[in-house]
Amino acid sequence: MGSEGPLAPAVAVTVHVTGFKKFHGILENPTETIVSNLTEYVKKKGLPKGLTLGSCSILETAGQGALASLY
Repeated sequence: MGSEGPLAPAVAVTVHVTGFKKFHGILENPTETIVSNLTEYVKKKGLPKGLTLGSCSILETAGQGALASLY
């Protein structure tokens, strides 16, 4: 069956999650909502062993909203 072999050593994985702010024509971007709430959700529900939530960032989509940070 293949499952009889020795267990592989545990590997730690860190996940970094990004979402985008709303942009032209979109009233609410679901990725912004998900990323904004993810840290609290993980605190309540936890993550599988070996998995760590590294960061949750909301990014500007493009165009006018990003100009200030570029200058």
